[in-house]
Amino acid sequence: MNIKITNSAKAELDKLIGSQDNKGKYIRLYTRPASL
Repeated sequence: MNIKITNSAKAELDKLIGSQDNKGKYIRLYTRPASL
């Protein structure tokens, strides 16, 4: 599955992934159909 995110969303994800507090934790992304 491919998803597209905005540059600001990518920056936030990069911050979450790179944070020392979040090492070893998971990030859950929810998607919805494009027709909504």
